[in-house]
Amino acid sequence: MHSNKSNCIIYPKNCSWNLKKILNSQEIVDGLGGWRNLEHKGKFCITKMYQAVRPQQEKVQWRRLICNNKASPKSLFILWLALQDRLSTKDRLFGWNVVDNNVCSLCGTEEENINHLFFECDYSIKVWSSIVGILKLGNHQMKFREVSEVVNTYSREKTRKAQLLLMCFAEAVHGIWLERNCKVFNNTCKPPEILIRKIIFNVASRTDDKCRTLLLY
Repeated sequence: MHSNKSNCIIYPKNCSWNLKKILNSQEIVDGLGGWRNLEHKGKFCITKMYQAVRPQQEKVQWRRLICNNKASPKSLFILWLALQDRLSTKDRLFGWNVVDNNVCSLCGTEEENINHLFFECDYSIKVWSSIVGILKLGNHQMKFREVSEVVNTYSREKTRKAQLLLMCFAEAVHGIWLERNCKVFNNTCKPPEILIRKIIFNVASRTDDKCRTLLLY
């Protein structure tokens, strides 16, 4: 393998397609400091090449809440929206002049925002308190961001209880959001006790027998 006067690389006929593409990217390689800068123990390292050319993005705080979670896809999607503060809660709708008030649909007393809806509303407090009681995690009376940080801390563990907490967290957020929508559009919602049972059932149906025993209450 060598270069001619026109700086065109000539390579053997049996050279692989991948290697040809790499060799033809000489300008990119030169910008990365040359081939030697992409070697590991004297050999070209595709990993170093990939890390050098890909955009460097800061890791998001909530990645473990989503990526390591075995909850249902619908629950994970709603949780992702909630963590991004992208759910159409009444505080946002009121700011867009879509609704005529910003009062919580479930309790009817406070402003409906992400923090209130999921962890300050009387309805949600009953749901969350029961879940942490079932998992014997203590009483976490915190705001949504604070609770997500606690769950994120547990997500670093590989215990069954940590796995269940992640799943319950996603299913609870999804369940509360569905009941909120039922209250808005149908003027009815399930009692907290019924929703708790549904959350536990959804979690139990997506885990193994050993984890299910921790959900007995």
